[in-house]
Amino acid sequence: MGIRLKGAVNEAEVNSDNELIVALNKDKSKAGFSLLGAEINPEGQGAGRLVRRAMIGAEGTLQTGNDFMLFSDNFYGAVLNGSKYKIVNTTMTSVIASGRLVLNGGNSVATAVATQVQTYKTFTLYLSSALVFDIEAMITQDVMPQNTIEFGLGACVGLVAPTDGVFFRLNSSGVLQGVLNNNGSELSINLNYTPLSLQINRYTIKAYADSVEFWINGILYGTQARGTSTGHPFASVALPIMLRMINNNALAIAQRFEVQSVNVSLFGTNITRLWSSAMAGMGLSAVNQPDGAVSGISANYVNSTAPVSATLSNTVAGYATLGGQFQFAAVAGAETDYALFGYQVLGRNLLVRGVRIDTINLGVAVATTPTVLQWSLGVGSTAVSLATADSVTAGTRARRVQPLGFQSYAIGSAIGFSAPTIDINLDAPVMIEAGTYLHIILKMPVGTATASQIIRGTVMINGFYE
Repeated sequence: MGIRLKGAVNEAEVNSDNELIVALNKDKSKAGFSLLGAEINPEGQGAGRLVRRAMIGAEGTLQTGNDFMLFSDNFYGAVLNGSKYKIVNTTMTSVIASGRLVLNGGNSVATAVATQVQTYKTFTLYLSSALVFDIEAMITQDVMPQNTIEFGLGACVGLVAPTDGVFFRLNSSGVLQGVLNNNGSELSINLNYTPLSLQINRYTIKAYADSVEFWINGILYGTQARGTSTGHPFASVALPIMLRMINNNALAIAQRFEVQSVNVSLFGTNITRLWSSAMAGMGLSAVNQPDGAVSGISANYVNSTAPVSATLSNTVAGYATLGGQFQFAAVAGAETDYALFGYQVLGRNLLVRGVRIDTINLGVAVATTPTVLQWSLGVGSTAVSLATADSVTAGTRARRVQPLGFQSYAIGSAIGFSAPTIDINLDAPVMIEAGTYLHIILKMPVGTATASQIIRGTVMINGFYE
């Protein structure tokens, strides 16, 4: 029989779903409190229900923190950017193909071979934050015993087990594990998930100071607490991204691990870093060649070598680099715009925040007439020629010009005389879209083609890719 709940005067009531109707007391002295939280992973998925509570500060305010992206990369072009990554191959190789980073791109089935890719940049876990690693990747064959794939944040060398880190491991028994490695001492958990071949999954590691969570496609599959005698899941102050494949024994058919994209973020901390600083921190400073280009320095600066003399032209670049060293023989004064530097931006947009130009006189003293250098920045031309015109129907665009200023040498200026530096800070950056050109434009309205006189200098471009 039914039982009714009744106090001295009033009875309790239920709604149409037979749920007890309750309300917190409005009298402050009698009021109770509800927990403010959110369900992160629902019951019945992966490792089960996960609820996190909100944090309240000493003044009664809700504590919040922004998610800040530390690193993000997609893989396109034909070569891996060696300014951001180092590859160590033990016979097995890693390549860029079809917009992915492919571990075992050569399809090796041999025993005791490996390839590993690591970022030069490292990532730090702070006590009150979460360090989050995200990757979209797939295997090309069903899970293969005798083949090991490890990916996450970690330190490793060759065929030896990682010495530190937090990472996924698809081990030589075909089991997907979540691993905590603290100075070589490992704790691991079976994630009870079997990746399917040719299916891209999103794998996420959320590392906290006291535990690590392993997520697959937005579902929590396991949580591993750090060791009771260690202060962090890993011993290092900071770790790089680690991607690694090993054939422990010979395989009947080659396994490949193909990475579509990778990302590292810091959760729960308010960081006020400028966007340009964030991009530089991802290896996207203009000092490097961009993703998709042959890795190396972007400027014209060969070690211990003088610059090759440029031939000044309106239609052909003297140098195809992003600034750097230059020199050219003195020419007669004219109103011709010379494309001293003409650099085609590849893959990403380039934002320029500043330009610095220094020049000196070499060879012989300035004779007959002064030497006047007029400098400009050209952006956005669809071709290297400064004569390129705007055309909607032809799909071409002329360079847009930002004057930078003048430098001059009086008659008699000696060898080694340096003109005042041009140093321009662009509070409103200029953008050079992928596929278009950045020009450093030189005009010499006054000058004499004095035999043996050389103008030498440097151009520095302060910029970043995004």
